[in-house]
Amino acid sequence: MNNTKQQKRILIYSITLVVSLLLFLFKGIQYAILGSYIPIILSVTIVFIFYFLRRRKKPLNIALKIWAILMITWSVIRLFIGLVDHFGKELMENHLQENLGIFGTLISITFLILGFFLLNKKNRSNWLLKNFDQET
Repeated sequence: MNNTKQQKRILIYSITLVVSLLLFLFKGIQYAILGSYIPIILSVTIVFIFYFLRRRKKPLNIALKIWAILMITWSVIRLFIGLVDHFGKELMENHLQENLGIFGTLISITFLILGFFLLNKKNRSNWLLKNFDQET
């Protein structure tokens, strides 16, 4: 792969990571406005974990994998619950139905795609290699 293409992939990986963290932080803020502070605490904790591990290659790699797997799992669960709610009896309150509607499904699909992109070993390895080779 030529150097320009690799640089673009590394930039896309960085943007994907930042966007995924910002979207998750935004979701935490939405829940905090509604009175539930656990999601914002979790969001801020995840951002701090990435901040503190930014200089340590192996722990950062593990954190990236875990973050990607958590995003994929969260998305799949949301999509499954939305599917069950759509085709089964409507067992959920209005707030949950609104979160699992079309907009919620789009959010889940976005997180699913971002999660798979971040989990991709080639993308992650190139990104880590680039970030840790610059410092030496």
